[in-house]
Parts: sequence; C-alpha cells; structure tokens
Amino acid sequence: MALLFLGAGAGGSLGSVSRLIVDHARNVKPLRDSKYFSFPILGFFMGIMVLSISYVIPTIFVKGQSSLNIASIVLISFFAGMFSDVFYERIQLLIQKLFK
Repeated sequence: MALLFLGAGAGGSLGSVSRLIVDHARNVKPLRDSKYFSFPILGFFMGIMVLSISYVIPTIFVKGQSSLNIASIVLISFFAGMFSDVFYERIQLLIQKLFK
C-alpha cells in the first residue's frame, strides 16, 4: 500500500516537474516566475487524489473485489500532475461564475 501511495505521489510530482520544464523550454514562463517549489507538491497531492478516486469509483459501480493496476495509476497521476494548474484555474473560474 505504501508503494502504491508513493508511486502515485511521485508520478504526480514528476508530471508537475515535467510541466515546469516544458513551460521553460517553450518560453511560456521564465524560470524565476514559475512556482518551482509549490508546483511539485501540488502534483504530489494530485497523484494522491487520483489514487483515492481510483479506489472509490470501483467500490461504487462494481460489487466484489477489484484490483488496481499500479502502472496505470502512476501514468494517470503523471498526467494529473502535468495538468493540475490548468485544472485548478478552471475550477476557480467556475466558482467565480457560481458566486457572482
């Protein structure tokens, strides 16, 4: 269980670090303006959220035991870490529209 927890968190962190590298390589954001400390932490927690969602969804829709594929969880966590900033920006826009 600890390996799955750390694998999902590390996948999310690697995804967010790769996003920082891609943004720097494309000159979208300069390196000094990027959130190079907090963004990998956000990616780690996005990986943990992916892991928790992947445990909750099968228990809702499937009766009996279901097993998780570690490689797919880490890969989905990687992409969740890459696009976590975009996800939170869209959530903020939806909340602002909702409370207007």
